[in-house]
Amino acid sequence: MTNDFGKANKIFDNFNKLEKDQIINYTTYLLHLVNSADDIICIKDGGGRWLLANESDLELFKLTEVDYQGKTDADLADYTMQIYKEAFLTCMVTDEAAWDNKMISRIDEKIPIDNEGNFKIYDVVKQPLFDEKGERKALIVVGRDVTEMRKINEIEKQSALKNRVLQEFALQMLSAKTTAVVFELLTQKISYLNNNYFTISMVFTQPNISKFLTSYPLETAKSLNEHFPNVLTNFTMKVGDDIKYKTIEKFKNIGIKYDSLYNASLQQIPKYLAKSIQSYLCVEQIHTFSVVFEKEIFGYISFFLKIGQNIEDYDIVESLIFIAAQTIKRIIDNEEMNKAKQDLEQSNLIKEKFFTLLSQDLEEPLKNLLKFTSNIRDNFNKIPIFELQKIIQDLFENVDYTNYLIENLFEWSKIEMHNVNFNPREFSVSEFYKNNEALILEGMKKKNIQFINSINSNHFVEVDSDAITMVFRNIIKNAIKFTRPFGEIEIKSDDSVSFIRIQVIDNGIGIQPEDMAKLFRIDLKFSTIGTDEEIGTGLGLIIAKHYVEMHGGTLNIESIADKGTVVYFTLPKRI
Repeated sequence: MTNDFGKANKIFDNFNKLEKDQIINYTTYLLHLVNSADDIICIKDGGGRWLLANESDLELFKLTEVDYQGKTDADLADYTMQIYKEAFLTCMVTDEAAWDNKMISRIDEKIPIDNEGNFKIYDVVKQPLFDEKGERKALIVVGRDVTEMRKINEIEKQSALKNRVLQEFALQMLSAKTTAVVFELLTQKISYLNNNYFTISMVFTQPNISKFLTSYPLETAKSLNEHFPNVLTNFTMKVGDDIKYKTIEKFKNIGIKYDSLYNASLQQIPKYLAKSIQSYLCVEQIHTFSVVFEKEIFGYISFFLKIGQNIEDYDIVESLIFIAAQTIKRIIDNEEMNKAKQDLEQSNLIKEKFFTLLSQDLEEPLKNLLKFTSNIRDNFNKIPIFELQKIIQDLFENVDYTNYLIENLFEWSKIEMHNVNFNPREFSVSEFYKNNEALILEGMKKKNIQFINSINSNHFVEVDSDAITMVFRNIIKNAIKFTRPFGEIEIKSDDSVSFIRIQVIDNGIGIQPEDMAKLFRIDLKFSTIGTDEEIGTGLGLIIAKHYVEMHGGTLNIESIADKGTVVYFTLPKRI
């Protein structure tokens, strides 16, 4: 740097020794040189007075028609446009810094170019020159327009920052296990990137119910809760499909802007409270973004902007939201996949246990069938007629039970394989009673049970005949099984708005309270021995419940031990 000072001083010393004509010639050459340069060039004396400036410098400051020589920056500020005054004052400050440091200085300086706030950036180099006594001699100023270069650098810098932020957030998302964690990290990140604007997130806890989840910065949230207790923690709102899909479309255009909290909350917050909160937070606008992936919406992120605030980088906000939404979708898909896997494993265990129980139930009647038929074959001519009749009756009951068990097993297998034919047509409820008359008559004959038919012949339903016949058969068979000899069973129907309710009421042995929870469980062998030692699997009720629900109805059981049982189910009325 000392050598640079020496060379410059030597040039000026030699320049002073030249003859007048030579000075004129050298000055002409120098002016031609500096004027041909696109860079701005200016030479000032030790007092800051302009000695020489090229055309680029004069055009920049609008001084082409001004006699600039001998004038300081402060003087020239009065000869040009007002917008340059601050630039001239800044030049004087940086000039002094160069003189004081006694070395070349380099700094970016902003030079305004119009009254609309536009400017150019110049990379300015200042070389101070001193005489032998160390007194200020001259200051050489060279500036190059680097506006476009600086813009490119800024874009690259912002792009690098954006990529780093997105990479860091994406890594965070890899470890997120729940939707709540994703929303919390997203809300925190967006609030921080936008200078800690107050930001809240809402998440869909049900398809159309949005509930407050989290907010940042925490200091603001804490302060808000102190002034308006339970507003955030208890806030939920219903959101219609039209609103949901409207926000999805708006999301593509950088969210929805609301001028009031009352409107942003879809009028779910009382107007006076919304106005008070907005005034307390000094909020001018609320910007709401939907967290959406492939038209599936998971919730919202809202910015509460004060007067003069703006969201600084929409691109990065949208990118963060997209990454978060993609993560939530992955979490939900994984949860559903894991649940399906667990359900399958549970289903396989249940079926395995059920078939074990079922094989045990089939084993006894099959052994009995073999025993009865073997006895008849080996002793047919020796068995008295009355004993043979009893053996044949026992054989019939075993065959009937085995057939009933296999028939229910077949129906259950169709249900499990989703292979149930569903062909609803109009039927009278009394038809299903008549379809089971043989079963009813058998129960009356064997147990002397009194059947009371209170079904309204004008009650018509829209059902699949095979499925509902199976429902009637299983429920009636159960009622007969658990009704004592000389007991009573009543079947009746009631009109219930869009359904017909059918009740099968018996005064049998009932069900113990602790056993009610075991009903409809295929993994438990729950089947009480009937009043005439009848056995069973409990599968009939499971099938009946499924077929009733397949029609959109419900099946329920009420029972009191030793008093009796009511099984009632609903079927859709004829349209």
